[in-house]
Amino acid sequence: MTLQRRTKTHKDVDIMDVDFSRCPDCRGKYKSPKHLHRHLRTCNERILNRIDRSLTTLIANLQPFVQPFVQPSMQQIQTHVNPKPEETPRPTPNTFGAEHTDYVVADTAFMTDCVNKREVGLCRLVQRIHFSKKAPWNHNVRYDFQHKLLQIHDGIQWKYFAKNRTLKELLINAAGLYVDHFDATGDDAYPEYMIDYIRAFYAQLKDDVFSPELLEEAEIAIINGSARIFGT
Repeated sequence: MTLQRRTKTHKDVDIMDVDFSRCPDCRGKYKSPKHLHRHLRTCNERILNRIDRSLTTLIANLQPFVQPFVQPSMQQIQTHVNPKPEETPRPTPNTFGAEHTDYVVADTAFMTDCVNKREVGLCRLVQRIHFSKKAPWNHNVRYDFQHKLLQIHDGIQWKYFAKNRTLKELLINAAGLYVDHFDATGDDAYPEYMIDYIRAFYAQLKDDVFSPELLEEAEIAIINGSARIFGT
């Protein structure tokens, strides 16, 4: 009996009958170890992985010898050249109502401008007294942005105080400087067309009369000053 050899075609081959071999680097599949061995000679991924492992090992071995000669980063250089200055503690403010105002009165040009601008000038005067960076000892009033209240310093600690009363105290103190400067300079230091307005405002200040609009402007001045000095 003659045996006939039957050749399998690709249609007859079951996928489970083929022994796939996989490249460990590129994960490609090959029919036989021979095909895989031929591929491994030219596999780009295998070559790159070998180079990467070699470089990593070389760098690790050379690091103890190279580290002393490595240039510092720009951040390290900036830290060494310009070290961060130590924050100086904020001085304890004077008791509210006992501010030093010599530096304000000495600036005659500023005082004259404040007198000429009346309500706006008086609020600028409040800011110069209590929120000047040159006079941190006068930072004795501030606006609490969380609770939306005014605080004053009694020389020991911060305390909440009635808003209208605080605003009036601020304006009375500033008005004293305003009135004294106007009395010292006289009418000749101001434009002629402004004298009547200045005198009318001057009379209100001498009687400690403050309009609701002026109180509101003073509160805004405190809010702006507090944000600049103490932050929000």
